[in-house]
Amino acid sequence: MAGGPPQKRKSKIVRVSAAQRAPQSDELSLARPPGSSSVNANATCFFATYLLVSRSTVRSGRTYVGFTVNPPRRLRQHNGEIISGAYRTKSGRPWDMVMIVHGFPSQVQALQFEWAWQNPQRSKIARRALEPCKLKTRDLTGVNGKYRVVFALMAEPPFAHYPLNVQFLSSVHQQAASGAVATQVRNGGNELPAHMSISVGGMDDVAELVAAARKGAALDANDDDDDERGDDDEPTCDDDEGAGAGAGAGGGTAAPEISDVETANTSCTTTTTTTTTARPSVCAICTTELSYGTKRVACPSCGARYHAACLASMQVPRSDRLLPSEALCPSCNATHAWGMCVHAGRQANKRGRNVQ
Repeated sequence: MAGGPPQKRKSKIVRVSAAQRAPQSDELSLARPPGSSSVNANATCFFATYLLVSRSTVRSGRTYVGFTVNPPRRLRQHNGEIISGAYRTKSGRPWDMVMIVHGFPSQVQALQFEWAWQNPQRSKIARRALEPCKLKTRDLTGVNGKYRVVFALMAEPPFAHYPLNVQFLSSVHQQAASGAVATQVRNGGNELPAHMSISVGGMDDVAELVAAARKGAALDANDDDDDERGDDDEPTCDDDEGAGAGAGAGGGTAAPEISDVETANTSCTTTTTTTTTARPSVCAICTTELSYGTKRVACPSCGARYHAACLASMQVPRSDRLLPSEALCPSCNATHAWGMCVHAGRQANKRGRNVQ
């Protein structure tokens, strides 16, 4: 009827399956806004975790643990000099970056280490590393608590196999950390593996480390740490004790390699060159093919490739661990940390795929 109340329209719900949404989501995921760039998959990046201490008079002693690929830039973000990311540390400004742990083979291992450092009571690796020390919850908070956790993690597998290094930004923090770690070792904690090093330097030294790691890879300075994960995934700070929750530049193409075999015709200037082919992927110990999907490692010095099981079996017999902390290359007799051999194997695999 004309004078009756208006009738409500029934909304029709259309259900779209995941298969129908897939093409559209793939197109959206591949599309990038103008001016943005992606990290080169073959780039050797600088993956690091860091510890911040607040200098604020209101929140003095508050700490923050995070992950970054560019510590100097990340510190500027935390202090508000760069307007992007790090909004959760806004209340504790200004911040000091006191230490950096770097040398992780990939971003995955660095993020795993970051989470264990932030959550020592939830991480199985952290609980196993700290169990001999018989520490209480309050002993894991604050600056000294963060020192105890990070050095315990570095001495515990699988992190003990990585070629990790600690960079302190001042000698004062190094001395404080040394005292906390010495007490922990006396209480039953493990010492750092011999292949790990501790150094002291300024932020300029850290910038040189980042530049050296990025050498030969095309990286964009805007593709940084927590910004890639989004601010919602950024770990939070504990207001009580401060524990955290939760390369070549330029676009020119490289000249093709020319082999030693060249034939020149005297009647013409044409030069015949042979193209380089990939070196056969064969284990230098068992001389069998390194098939796709097998665990492979390589020597950082001579580049010899091995099955991970073959190289591990040639090391000193072990009774309590599956992998050695360091490996002796049978081809060149050079000794490297096991994590460096794993990283060299991944880089060799990437170069092999590019050649093919």
